[in-house]
Amino acid sequence: MKRKLSKTLVLLFLTGLMIFSGMPDVSAYAAPDNVRTNKILFVTDTQGILELSAFNAVRPASIYVDYANYEAQDFDVEDIATYRAVAFPYCESLREEIRAAYSSGCTVYLYGELTIQDYKAATGLEAYALDINLYSEQGYNAEKISQSFDAAYEEGEIFQVISYSADALLCKIAGDTRDENSSLTACRYLLPIAKNFSQMMSGGTEEASTDNAFDIVTIWGVNGEFSASVDYRLYRNCDETDPVYNYFSIETSVQIGHASGRTESVWLRYELPYTSDNLMKTWPDFQNDYTVSRGEDYTKDSVAWEMTSQGFLPFSIDESPVTCGASWAAQESSETGIDLFYEGTVKIGPFAQYPSTAGCTEIPIRFWH
Repeated sequence: MKRKLSKTLVLLFLTGLMIFSGMPDVSAYAAPDNVRTNKILFVTDTQGILELSAFNAVRPASIYVDYANYEAQDFDVEDIATYRAVAFPYCESLREEIRAAYSSGCTVYLYGELTIQDYKAATGLEAYALDINLYSEQGYNAEKISQSFDAAYEEGEIFQVISYSADALLCKIAGDTRDENSSLTACRYLLPIAKNFSQMMSGGTEEASTDNAFDIVTIWGVNGEFSASVDYRLYRNCDETDPVYNYFSIETSVQIGHASGRTESVWLRYELPYTSDNLMKTWPDFQNDYTVSRGEDYTKDSVAWEMTSQGFLPFSIDESPVTCGASWAAQESSETGIDLFYEGTVKIGPFAQYPSTAGCTEIPIRFWH
């Protein structure tokens, strides 16, 4: 019997629990974009439906989300192609459905423990790269470059949620930092997926102060209440006439979000990965609203900042993104890039006495020029 996907979790909970096999290829039912519903289908198992039912009874995740139990007898893959996006758990048993959904034109989110290379293999995506703006320092029209990540990063860096779209999501989710054995629930995966999809539907990244195409965020805390999101903008000095080098710069913005506590510090580091490139200038060296500690090593082409709260009201580091920048010289007609590392620390507790962090996140930015 063909199932009509439920619009509420209650109906999903009442669906059958028998496992269905022999699913058809959803690409055969691909819907044109103009007839897809502007919602995301979050696919999970029976336990996930129970968790989501309890969660949504208290705080619905998003008006953009429908839910499906892939263990239910009437799980119908024909319906997947009618959605703008679909989120699957990353598992071998759903490999055929994942590949078919991607082939049908859906934006596919995979959640669990996976690398960018895993995502590419599961969906059939050839290259995890996006065309982004390379701005002119002189205000000329921006040019487009293809930004990607290096092979070691794609094969070795673990994420908890990955998608590929104009707002491609790379999300790390740490469990309860006080319990190394804590596991992630379906709700913890759903929240960043629902937020990213909502941003995609509204046409922009909510917390972005610049405009790179990747939505990169780290989430931690008992209930995922803390987050560190990063955005960056790349520039080129178009007035330089150096026959050997081109000159680029980056401006990075880190925003710490928290439902409780307060931001204690933001740490950010740049490193140049290629020995032929040279670090030039870095900024800022001070701020009026919070304390800045900066260390540069031009022999290693690296610079790091730690921005800390002043320790008295107002806690200005809470109120806006922390922005840093650097410029570098890269040899003509070659691949260049810059490695970005960042970490946020939140103080929690009745007197904000306990530090909480998800650790350091790395982003190796690469492009040809």
